[in-house]
Amino acid sequence: MDFRLDMLSRFRINAYTPPRPNLHATECCCQVNIPPSTEKRSYEVQKYRYSYRSVRNGYRSCGWWGWGRCTQYTHVQDRHPYTQTVYYTIKVARSCPTRLQVCCRGYVAYKRCCTNIKEMKRLLDLFESQRGQFESLRAFLISQGHNPDAGCPMSCGP
Repeated sequence: MDFRLDMLSRFRINAYTPPRPNLHATECCCQVNIPPSTEKRSYEVQKYRYSYRSVRNGYRSCGWWGWGRCTQYTHVQDRHPYTQTVYYTIKVARSCPTRLQVCCRGYVAYKRCCTNIKEMKRLLDLFESQRGQFESLRAFLISQGHNPDAGCPMSCGP
């Protein structure tokens, strides 16, 4: 029994922790559905057309006791190349106009960034629980000449 418990204690079962979502979205969603455009494209394929013909190959003896002469023929195959154009269409995604871009579901706009709602709430709760430390850090940054209220940088993505 002790041997079995010892073996079981060697195998630790770690609980699964889901990965945290990204704080900022890297892409926006569109307010309206933009259907893809279709493009016609083509490519060329080389094919062959075959023809058959009979060519005189010589003579052989024939007729009554071989006194006559008959023409002999062989069959020749000729190959003639030609090109065929194959047409097809593809669908190309069109981008959303800037005026119709909004934050995707689960994200909220904050300082020109699309921020994950759950991650933002987690960070705000963390900030509230450790407000004193953040305030002293803010005072330190201001004393060193940094401006913590400068706003969101141009690129908010990871």
